[in-house]
Amino acid sequence: MRQRLRQIIGEDAYKIAIHTFHSFGTEIINQHREYFFRGADAQPVDELTQYQIISGILEGLDWRNPLSAKNNGEFVYIKDLIRIISEFKQSGLTPSELRAIIEDNQNTIAEIAPDIQQVFSAKISKKTIEMFAPIAEKIANLAAKNPDEKNSKLPASITPYANVLALSIVHATQEAIDENSTKPLTAWKNKWCEKNANGEFVLKDFTAAEKLSAAIDVYEKYVNILSERSLFDYDDMILSVIQACESHPELRANLQEQFQFIMVDEFQDTNLAQLRLLFNLTSENDDNPNIMAVGDDDQAIFSFQGADVGNIQRFRQHYHDPKIIVLTDNYRSAENILSSARDVITQGADRLENTIDGLSKQLTAHANSEGSKVEIQEFSSVSEERAGISKQIAELIKNGEKPENITIIARHHKELIEILPHLYKEIFLSITSVTTIFWSKI
Repeated sequence: MRQRLRQIIGEDAYKIAIHTFHSFGTEIINQHREYFFRGADAQPVDELTQYQIISGILEGLDWRNPLSAKNNGEFVYIKDLIRIISEFKQSGLTPSELRAIIEDNQNTIAEIAPDIQQVFSAKISKKTIEMFAPIAEKIANLAAKNPDEKNSKLPASITPYANVLALSIVHATQEAIDENSTKPLTAWKNKWCEKNANGEFVLKDFTAAEKLSAAIDVYEKYVNILSERSLFDYDDMILSVIQACESHPELRANLQEQFQFIMVDEFQDTNLAQLRLLFNLTSENDDNPNIMAVGDDDQAIFSFQGADVGNIQRFRQHYHDPKIIVLTDNYRSAENILSSARDVITQGADRLENTIDGLSKQLTAHANSEGSKVEIQEFSSVSEERAGISKQIAELIKNGEKPENITIIARHHKELIEILPHLYKEIFLSITSVTTIFWSKI
């Protein structure tokens, strides 16, 4: 990135801050240490120490706590808690903010629980569609009551649960009407609901609240222990900067003065903490800040690291519908490849093209289409699929194609491992030769 910039603006490229979010957070901490870790030289926490801290917290829990369960003398939920705490931090939320969110969620659930139970008390039928749609209106009315008071309790980056729930019901209802089918309602029920001890359907988020609240308590104790020991973990590199900005207005003002022009690349891969950091770097009093986000909701691939493609919509809401520039010229792929890819990607429901009026991401190909071909092949079983792919690769190599020009792409690494025996059988190459084929995981 810096070398590209140097080619455009020359040596001034070395004066510009170019960072990942985490390295940017580290830079801010190093430059303004008085605002972090009580001015102490904090050290990163290793995995063993992290495990010991959380284990110690669980040792102190009441036996009735849902997270105190043990199996063979080991706490059942330690690994889950380490992951959940990381997710809490990636969301940029403090324990008190998380509790406010749970309270807001539970209030909404309590209001509509009887309606959910009534709708799904009988077998889903066409009549269910008529009963289901008014629930969205009821939830929307709940959200409309004292919106300023409700939203003031929630962080700016958080969409109220009532809004998310109402929108999901509207989509399911509309889909059921359009398809003249009850399948969308069944899919909604399976995603959002489960049965309680009385056999009634309740929202899954209601039953998860007790365990989630217990996890927040562990999170709070964990954060306090790290602070007492002058330790920090990977996610603190961003979260600490957020908390410092929001606790010290002078730091926030100085950072806003320093970074007056901001560009974020691969914005679809940002998480809520990173979004909240951006909000802190721009002034609330500036109606038109100099900030540009470059991203594509169809390329979001880091959800396992807390990335949230909804950040694109939150960005638009926070900065009051900024100008949208759509890049539609494609210089890498031929038209038939782009057309086939679009046929697949447009099957997704939660795409920007479906939520922003007039937005079109139809690409124009500028690459030569000669020799390019897209085929869909069906096999009777997974084993037949692997054997078929291997035979085709063997035929390509037999006809003179170099192995390094052949690519196999799979969703999971284990699928690539499982195809290896078939490749060995068909190609008769040594393992060294086989592994020259380029393996990718997506």
